[in-house]
Amino acid sequence: MTRVSVEQDYEVKDGRITSPGKYEGEPVWVPAYWDAAMCGCADDEENGAVSFTIDADDVALWPELSGVERIVLWQDEQGFVHSETVR
Repeated sequence: MTRVSVEQDYEVKDGRITSPGKYEGEPVWVPAYWDAAMCGCADDEENGAVSFTIDADDVALWPELSGVERIVLWQDEQGFVHSETVR
């Protein structure tokens, strides 16, 4: 999933998804990483949360991740996906 595909599928304003749904309010990169996690591509999984270590390739695709070491994603009981960045 690319930035272009995310922006085609969801309304995005100022780097955040504004469309109603499970990604509402989250950064634009969340659907791409959640999709990767659901395909088994997460770097780590613990207590229902998945994480990815961010490298230069990630920053090239998602410049807003510059300075981020790791991202953590999880889904709540209502099905909403949440994110946290670790610097």
